[in-house]
Amino acid sequence: MTEEEQYTSDMQDMFMTPGWKILIGEMQETVILLSDIRNITKIEQLEFNKGMLAMINSLINLPYEIESSEEETIQ
Repeated sequence: MTEEEQYTSDMQDMFMTPGWKILIGEMQETVILLSDIRNITKIEQLEFNKGMLAMINSLINLPYEIESSEEETIQ
């Protein structure tokens, strides 16, 4: 097994754990809170929320990115 295949396998194993599912659930709740801009009064807070949302979305989408990368490798 190549290093890339091992990485993909390890990541897929992690995505199946209860801890990962809990983490993603909490991140999805955080997305809802950060997306509510009604109480934001400063541009800095808006920029902070945008950055947090980008990071959280990367984490939430990681399984799909790994899957897509694996499919590209197979083709």
